[in-house]
Amino acid sequence: MSTIAEIVSRRYLLYQLTAREVKARYKQSALGIGWAVLQPLAMMVVFSIIFTKVLPVTVKGGYPYPIFVFSGLLIWGLFSRSLTLLTDAMVSNANLIRKIYFPREVILLAGLAGRLVDFGIAFVVYIGLMLVYGVWPTVHFLWAVPIVVIVLMLALGVCFFTSALEVWRRDIRSLVALVAQVWFYATPIVYPLSQVPEGWRWVSYVNPMTGIVEGFKSAVLYGRTPDLGLLAIAAGSAAVLLVLGHLFFRRAERFFADII
Repeated sequence: MSTIAEIVSRRYLLYQLTAREVKARYKQSALGIGWAVLQPLAMMVVFSIIFTKVLPVTVKGGYPYPIFVFSGLLIWGLFSRSLTLLTDAMVSNANLIRKIYFPREVILLAGLAGRLVDFGIAFVVYIGLMLVYGVWPTVHFLWAVPIVVIVLMLALGVCFFTSALEVWRRDIRSLVALVAQVWFYATPIVYPLSQVPEGWRWVSYVNPMTGIVEGFKSAVLYGRTPDLGLLAIAAGSAAVLLVLGHLFFRRAERFFADII
């Protein structure tokens, strides 16, 4: 039975794990779903102070810096939180893995679905911020859908590797956190891509998150079609990582129950 067929046959388990993921995140918390927007809002305030008062940057088109940076933080947050939480997914579900067999990919997909709920809540807040600043959505908003699909593919591809490796080496989560910090500043999130020096711009072009972040900003903020070249690099990288990561994960998962 193919992996997809196995997952479809256990869709109820996927639903239950997703519901558990969402409930565990918000249950018995003072702010509830407010946690989904607190982090990007707090970072938006901090970066807005730094890059408008201390080290001013110029945003193309004269768009307000707060919604410029929030749009980048929004799509980046979907990616980075997926990396952080899914890397630990096999270890944190050790009891379930030892008890019964089911496609282990279901755990990762449930984690992604939970992060997508967070993203959806924060996205609604972002639309409200846009309207407050007098920026109106356009039809190009629809580009956000394939861009979100690409970022989920990229996150899943990376996490196929990291979640499997975490079973053998628990410090993988620390390495992922470090890499994510470096990756954040190597991606034009808090600064425009146009301000990257020409000699270093190739680093941004080969970074798949550049196409995702720039494409998302173009779609939801600038109201225009994303740079299809950068988006193609992101989609191609995501597809390759997804295929290779899944092959690695399938080879490794047969040992999870014994080692975990």
